Amino acid sequence: MSLDDEYQDFRCYEVDDSSEMAELDVDLDKIQELFSSEGVYLFVRYDIRRIFIWKGPKSPVRKRFI
Repeated sequence: MSLDDEYQDFRCYEVDDSSEMAELDVDLDKIQELFSSEGVYLFVRYDIRRIFIWKGPKSPVRKRFI
């Protein structure tokens, strides 16, 4: 099983300044580039009903309180 097969059910959303979310098409090989210190991202795994949140240390307060 490849890494892409194992994580194909993840969905990634970026939270913007107005607390709206936009789905991102993320290449798993380049996912580390996504994690910026100013960003807030949601990773949703629907099959196991889990939500993972990345809140960058320099992300605006408004984005952190989703």
